[in-house]
Amino acid sequence: MTSGKILFSNSEFFFQKILKEKKLIFLMCLIKKDLNVSTKMAVFEKNVVHVEYEEHEDQVAHMEYEDHGDRLLEAAFLGDLNEVEENFDQGVILSMFTDPESIEIRNEEGDIVGVPYLSNTDSLAYNKTKIGEDINTWEALFDSQFKGYSSIQNSLGPTFTITAIYLKQSNKQDIKNPSNMTKDEIKGVCEFLIKMKKRGQFKKIWESFNEGVELLANGEVLVSSCWEPMSISAQTKGTDIKYGVMKEGHLSWNNIWMFTKGGKKRGQQKNFNKLMDLYLSPWFGIRLLDKYGFTPQMTGIKKYINDLDNLDVVKKQVLTERLVDKQKRISIKGNSWQNLYPKEILTYEDWWQKFLAA
Repeated sequence: MTSGKILFSNSEFFFQKILKEKKLIFLMCLIKKDLNVSTKMAVFEKNVVHVEYEEHEDQVAHMEYEDHGDRLLEAAFLGDLNEVEENFDQGVILSMFTDPESIEIRNEEGDIVGVPYLSNTDSLAYNKTKIGEDINTWEALFDSQFKGYSSIQNSLGPTFTITAIYLKQSNKQDIKNPSNMTKDEIKGVCEFLIKMKKRGQFKKIWESFNEGVELLANGEVLVSSCWEPMSISAQTKGTDIKYGVMKEGHLSWNNIWMFTKGGKKRGQQKNFNKLMDLYLSPWFGIRLLDKYGFTPQMTGIKKYINDLDNLDVVKKQVLTERLVDKQKRISIKGNSWQNLYPKEILTYEDWWQKFLAA
């Protein structure tokens, strides 16, 4: 492989800007393990690799690479797919979002389809013991009674969308689509968040999974927007953390697998099918539900839980209640899908920087 440079960036809009200009092919890949990069996404442009790392996109570091290794990352390739496959023939595994010409799985109408393996609706975690009751509204996140005991995520996509859902459904702001707001709508949402921040509403804007969990577990934060695995992890530390059903709606998302032409050329269709069968089995679904709280994608999961002889009554009840709550969240009219690439992405980024600086 030809050596190249790696540019590090932690701005999700760094990738979104590229999307507006060039065709992206999202794939799973392998790169060198000794790069010591903590990241969830890398963008490959021929021999240049842009990897999430630094705080701002204009703060870049450079690193040479010579060959692929065995570190698994989600990656986006720019340019010609044939060139990518030639240079990363052992690294390219599966695609998640991709150029239509690189995909082999289509339905009878010719539409690109993928295999779902997990999804969820992000909600509000709260300390029921200290609060004394259940919470079913995002208003708690911004309520003055929780001033200094509230926390939100340091990520503009989820935080803006959740806030927009609340403002829209409570008739506090006219918003057509919380997942794809106009410039004026973005401004209104951010000005509301800045107002909350300046009055001291937020104890902390959590940066990482572990930080968010610790804030809930040690009682510093009583209400927090977060992912369901965080609430489950906080519960294991002995704190009565609940994951609510919000009447205004939730941030919905899903992940899928896709099979590439390159994978087919390498004779991996059978292995791909075996892996997908595993992901769509109740065996996998119950483990996903138990450990992370993510929504199983297969049918028959409730019966599978009830029929398991090696699962105690308490665990069965916990998992069944999670399924019931998930159905409640899914049915909420105000739910909005996570949108990584809204139309006004630069406005989103500009206002998020204003919020962080406030």
